[in-house]
Amino acid sequence: MIRNTQKTLLAILFWTMATLATGQQWSEPVQISDMEGLDNYPEFCIDNNGVIHVVWTHAASSFYDHSVVYYSKSTNDGATWSEPLNISQNEEKAIARPKIVADSENRLYVAYNYNFLEVYDQKILMQRFDGQNWTTAADTVSGNQTPCWAPRLAVGTDDKVYCFFLNGGQAYTTLYRTFQNGQWGEIIEPYPEAYSISIVPIVDNSNTIHAKGSYSNSNMEHQPIYTIFENGEWANPFIKVFKRTEGYTQMAVDQNNKPHFCWAQCSPEASNNIDTLTHFYLENDQWKSEVLEITESQIETSDLLVDQNNTLN
Repeated sequence: MIRNTQKTLLAILFWTMATLATGQQWSEPVQISDMEGLDNYPEFCIDNNGVIHVVWTHAASSFYDHSVVYYSKSTNDGATWSEPLNISQNEEKAIARPKIVADSENRLYVAYNYNFLEVYDQKILMQRFDGQNWTTAADTVSGNQTPCWAPRLAVGTDDKVYCFFLNGGQAYTTLYRTFQNGQWGEIIEPYPEAYSISIVPIVDNSNTIHAKGSYSNSNMEHQPIYTIFENGEWANPFIKVFKRTEGYTQMAVDQNNKPHFCWAQCSPEASNNIDTLTHFYLENDQWKSEVLEITESQIETSDLLVDQNNTLN
């Protein structure tokens, strides 16, 4: 029963996004994978030709001691999908959290957590698709650094691929490497003075990286942050623009390259029940906010999307 639920979730996710992307009516769910075992961690991207690409992990047993990365694509807005393809080809170890992006030439990049069951020996690997074939050997993005986990990918307007990942245990930091013209750059630590920091990137149309994240001091007090990377430099210091929130902070960048954030949280009168949604944004170089009341008591998280009309949803 768990196996079927996870498969259905994978199918529904891409049915939803595909139909929203084309503005069509809701369709019936389409099942992407019917393999025996457990499908998990689905992620997708859409290339410049409108092809939907999806990756996920598949484990043959519930013990997750061995899992691989599968890939499929749809060229007709999610109506049908290609036969799932095992792109990681690993015969041992477990894989988690695959991420996928496409560049302007529709080349694909997939980064993932390798050996994630061995907490202190996790690595970040990447597979690449050149338009014809997948690489047979994965690049070890994290080099000799261990443990490394939670990869994040972004592609610049110059087709430079950024792979961010976390390094360390309780006191962790964010590292990243770039890939361009077939070459990997050095491993970079943007904020070495931070006790613990994570970064989730978005590249705008001027090739500036906007990043939301979480910063923790030595007392493990978490502080959501915002930072940018432009003209070859990271903002220093990063900006602690938020108060601590109960829900996840989501970020989007509009077509004017302005960042927007939202999060769900409790008002002082609401005890432990989340009852407000905060929209935090930059306008005329000033941070502003608006608070919306939530009438649906089951809402715990939120998300942000800027559509082709530059409308914030």
